[in-house]
Amino acid sequence: VEDLVTIISHFSGRMYGMRSRKHREVVKRAEELFAQT
Repeated sequence: VEDLVTIISHFSGRMYGMRSRKHREVVKRAEELFAQT
């Protein structure tokens, strides 16, 4: 699960820029999603 979150954060960082608000939101949502399972 942590590997998948890492992959999502890596690619969203590449797409949106590592400092962007959108990147942080994508990572936060992915972590919330996998915390529920």
